[in-house]
Formats: sequence, C-alpha cells, structure tokens
Amino acid sequence: MKEKLEIYESNYKNVKSIHMSNNLISCTILPELGGKIASFYHKDKKFELLFQNKRDEYMKPDMYDDFSLYDASGFDDCFPSVDEGFADFGSEKIKYPDHGEIWSSCFDYEIIGDRVKLKYASRLLPYTYEKTIRINENTILIDYKIKNTGSEVIDCFYTMHCLINCEKNMILKFPSETKKVINVLDSSFLGKKGSIHPFPVTKTYEGKSFFLDHVKSPDSNGYEKYYVMDKIEDGICGAYYPSKGIEFVTKYDVTKLPYLGFWVTEGGFRGDYNCALEPSNGFYDSMKSVYENNKFLKLEPNTDFEFSIELSLISVTD
Repeated sequence: MKEKLEIYESNYKNVKSIHMSNNLISCTILPELGGKIASFYHKDKKFELLFQNKRDEYMKPDMYDDFSLYDASGFDDCFPSVDEGFADFGSEKIKYPDHGEIWSSCFDYEIIGDRVKLKYASRLLPYTYEKTIRINENTILIDYKIKNTGSEVIDCFYTMHCLINCEKNMILKFPSETKKVINVLDSSFLGKKGSIHPFPVTKTYEGKSFFLDHVKSPDSNGYEKYYVMDKIEDGICGAYYPSKGIEFVTKYDVTKLPYLGFWVTEGGFRGDYNCALEPSNGFYDSMKSVYENNKFLKLEPNTDFEFSIELSLISVTD
C-alpha cells in the first residue's frame, strides 16, 4: 500500500500545531512550545505513546520559569542543560534555565514537501537551533543542527526528554551493554544519590528485589532518576507494552549522544505515571555535574553539532 502522507496546520489546546499523518501513525508538533512533539499515535493499535497534558490548554512559559509548575508532557528537547545553573561563557557566567531554553521558546517553521523544518535563534547565547521532522511508515525521524554563531565556546549538552505513558507490566529496553546504573536522586527505593546498582535486578532499602527494567504500579508512590554508568555503545532503547502488543524503539548515534539517563514517576511526582529514556551528551543533568565529570559538549565558534533521533512504534504479534 502506498503511504498516504498528510501535513496540515491546526490548533491544539490553544496553541498552534502541525499535524503529520500517514497510513500507520500520526504526530503533532507545537512550534510555539519549542517544537514539542505532543502526540505520537499508532492508528491500528489505537495507542498513544506520549504522556498527555492534563490541562485543557497549554500554558505558555517564560524562559526562566520552573519546569515543574507546568504539566510535563510529550517530547521536549533539553538544551543547553537540564537543571538550572551557571555555565562559563568567555569571561562571564551565564545562568541556564530549568530544563534548558528550548522548551519555553517559540520556533519559526516551514513545511517543505514531506517535512517540517523548525528554527530558533537563542535569546540566551549566540546559537541557532534547528530540527527537521518527517515521518516514514511507523517512524518519526528528527534531524538536529545546533550552530554556535558567536566567537566564544559554548559549554552545553543536549538531553532527549520524551515522556512516555507507563503501564504496570511494561518492559524497559536498555542498551544491551547496560550492567550498572548510578542513582542521581535520593530515592525511597534506590537509596542515596550517588549509589551504584547492578542492572537489571538490584535491592531496595528493605532488601526486596527491584527490577530496573520494569515499572511499578502507580500506587507505589515513587519516582527515580538514574544513569547508565558507562558510555553507551548500542544506540537503541525503548519499551515494550505487552497489553497493547506494541514496542517503542528509539535509535540514535552514540558517538553524538554517548550517555543514557532514565526518569520514572510511579505516582510519586504530581501523581503522574510516566517515564523517559534520555540519551544525552552530558553526564549528568547539571552544568556543575558535567563540569565535575568532564562530560559535556564544548561547541566551538562557527561550528555545527548535528545528530539524528528515530522514534518507532512497532506492532508485535505474540
């Protein structure tokens, strides 16, 4: 069957949207909110991957707003950092916003043939941020280009913040070489920040088995954040939803995004039930931490940082 592609502009929960659709999938992009992908839907399975905004409309944030005051949903880009904090820039110190600058910024866009090209000129630093989105069969393909247009090095890192819906029996798919993770938030299950745990099975405070490749029920009232200890060599991760017969697969270039974090809230954060596998080129989350670990991107003047991410929804027949 020949792929039937549609791209059209609309409004979604009070913001401008671009809707892309073919025979198998659809996605919704919000240019006014950093090019957020608000929906990734598999038509045959009637399955929405992305955690949805619980409000009737989107609130429009300012650059330095607290990310937690907004309904986290969909797929946002975190750049030039995740946590709020200060970075060196020439002889200055620049304060980076919570969850970066991109999620709160309005992008210009144009529809060119079978793709949507989004572009933003930073208000914070001398860089431009471009991403081009297209769909093919069961896959969203995103090409990024971040360009330093100034005369000073920009210390930064990109993190994929793609919040997906959870279900109790879902199976998380980490890269094959994942053997240990480091806990980066104090946790009632994993203990203190900085504790290291074997993967996929570790122990809780109470000595019970804790399966890091599974998600607990929403009434467990927990939330966790941890990173794979070493650089990733296999740039494939995702999740399997057995009740839906569908697998979510993320593919990315590990030479560009060599680290992998994971966030999950099982009712413990605002009552939400979602998780996010987070490829990144910073280890981890804050400029303070990436400076201490010396694991971040030094974007040189007049230099591009380019990479791609693919998101697929695969129908699985048992």
